Amino acid sequence: MNYNVPKQIGDYNKNMVLSILRDRGPTSRVELSRILGISPTAITRNTTQLLKNGIVREGDSESSAIGRKPVLMELCGEFCYVLGVDMVGGTLKVALADLMGRIVKYKEEPIRRGKGSEFMEHLLKTLRSIINEADVPTEKIWAVTVGVPGIFDEDAGRSRTWNF
Repeated sequence: MNYNVPKQIGDYNKNMVLSILRDRGPTSRVELSRILGISPTAITRNTTQLLKNGIVREGDSESSAIGRKPVLMELCGEFCYVLGVDMVGGTLKVALADLMGRIVKYKEEPIRRGKGSEFMEHLLKTLRSIINEADVPTEKIWAVTVGVPGIFDEDAGRSRTWNF
C-alpha cells in the first residue's frame, strides 16, 4: 500500500483510531493524537468521518483541572453484529455479538436431526429467531461463523473420528 496518497493515509489513520478505541476503550482526541503521533487536525478530520458513519460516538468527558473537558471517543457497539454458531454434542449454540464483542442474545437448543434441507431450515429459523428477539436489523449482520467438530455421521448420530 502506498501511504503517500492522502486517501490511503486517512484510511490508515481511521483504522488506527478504531484499533486504539477497541483496545483501550473510550479515549480523547488529544490522547489519540499523542498515541498516533499525528496532528489534532488530522484526528478531528478522521474522527468526524467516523462519527458521521456511525462507527464511533462521543461519550463522557474526562475530568480536567483546567480548560475544557476532553470528550471521549468510543466505538459504537450497535454499528454492526456477528452471529456465531457452534454445533457440538448434539447441541446448537447461537450467539449474536455486537462490534465490541458483547453477547446481545444467546440461544442453545438440541440439534434436530433430519435429512437433506431439514437441518438447514432449522438452523435458518434459529438464526432469524435470535435476530428478531434482539431486534437487530438484518443489514447490520456483517458476518456469520459456523463451527462444527468434524463430519457428522447421521447413522451413528455423532461426529466421525479419524484414525491415522
